[in-house]
Amino acid sequence: MYILFSMIYIIATLFVFIPSIFGFERESEPFWLKILALLVYLIGLIFIMQKSFYKPVKIGELILHLDHIIIRVNNILTDISIKEVDKLTLDYFGTAGILTTFYGNNNYFLIQFADSREGKDLEIIIKTKNDKKQLKKIINSIRDQGINVEVNIIGLYGLNYF
Repeated sequence: MYILFSMIYIIATLFVFIPSIFGFERESEPFWLKILALLVYLIGLIFIMQKSFYKPVKIGELILHLDHIIIRVNNILTDISIKEVDKLTLDYFGTAGILTTFYGNNNYFLIQFADSREGKDLEIIIKTKNDKKQLKKIINSIRDQGINVEVNIIGLYGLNYF
């Protein structure tokens, strides 16, 4: 359904801005087609902008310290020593903004252990540039302790660099 709407939206946008692609002169376009294309275009804009207003649901907390990581989910506290961690991976998509959401962008944090325990895969939200700076400082300190840290800057929204 989403793909079908996307195709119709692209066609309507092209018709609104460049009707000559479809063989119409600006003056000879049928009035009902102008209105239909404009409605599809405006509904598409509302649909696209709606993503910015989704408020994420907080189900826990991730607290990073230089010597341990605390994960709190549903009042269950997990305290992980940095010495137990083999690798940390952050897939960074960016912070809050007009192009993402007003509440923050989804970023992914993976903790892999040196022993055979299953890793922790977390979805985190970095709300502000200040939060990003603090996270970067802690991650660099953890890297300095000899832990393998990987930061992947992903997508257009990650262009404000980590």
